[in-house]
Amino acid sequence: MTVTDNDKTAPRTTIRVAIRVPNDGAVDLVTDAERRLRRASGVVRATIDELDGIEPRLSATHVIATATVETSSVSGSALRDRLTDRAGVEILAGVDPP
Repeated sequence: MTVTDNDKTAPRTTIRVAIRVPNDGAVDLVTDAERRLRRASGVVRATIDELDGIEPRLSATHVIATATVETSSVSGSALRDRLTDRAGVEILAGVDPP
């Protein structure tokens, strides 16, 4: 599935993730979780579509969410690798080739 914006297309993938958000986050959990996903190489935009769970911990909150990730021509397996290389991001389901 692709998203069109000003004659540009970006592959879009829906994933279920667990994201570790430090308790000293600058804003809210959703914004911090989206920022963590966007830090992966090749990710253009990340949007949390639905919060599936929040687990407070001592130094961080684990957010379980369904997210839509738009990439700059990154394959499904490469996207999975890049996201899991980010500290605090775990893929639970749904990274398929766009």
